[in-house]
Amino acid sequence: MTADKFSRPETMRSRGNVVKGIMIYYRDLIDAKVMVETGTYHGAMVEKLIRCFEEIMSVELSEECLAIAKTRVERQDRFKRIRGVPPAKTNLVHGNSVDVLPSFLDSLLEPKRPAVFWLDAHYSGGITSKLEEQDCTAMEELIMILDHPSSYNEDPRELLHVVLIDDARTMGTRGYPTIAELTAVARERKDNIRVKVEDDIIQISPIIQ
Repeated sequence: MTADKFSRPETMRSRGNVVKGIMIYYRDLIDAKVMVETGTYHGAMVEKLIRCFEEIMSVELSEECLAIAKTRVERQDRFKRIRGVPPAKTNLVHGNSVDVLPSFLDSLLEPKRPAVFWLDAHYSGGITSKLEEQDCTAMEELIMILDHPSSYNEDPRELLHVVLIDDARTMGTRGYPTIAELTAVARERKDNIRVKVEDDIIQISPIIQ
């Protein structure tokens, strides 16, 4: 998240609750038990949603950020059950999301499981890490998800997952793909989907009848 009005502490707390609500809405829409995140940062998303999913997988390029995130997750694990709900099984991995995401996707195949994807892997200053060749991998990640066999049952143009891309306001700047480009890629690959931009999030989901 870039250093603007969205990163003020009071705004981040409020937005965190909004994002949690969005994640829960899409979880219920597709009956997802799994959340997949690119760009763990300090683990705020994992910590906030650790009792909303049964399994959470997240990848972070910065070792320093990942260490902070793992500390937060370990703290939640110590609480065990809260109101009868145990913490999710978590897998926090260090690496480039483009390299790690295929293994996350493969784990959704047997048995096939729908997931909510939160794509937030980009350089944000500070201790976050930056790839030499590119700053934002949202396009590559989106294509991987939509083309992977875990995203459909029999028809490759079906979509089982939900893909949420954060920081929509930054798309089209700093060499990032535009919202129109991301939307076009989704519609080229999948039928019967809804694409909307709301709460600074590009939201790609199946239309459930």
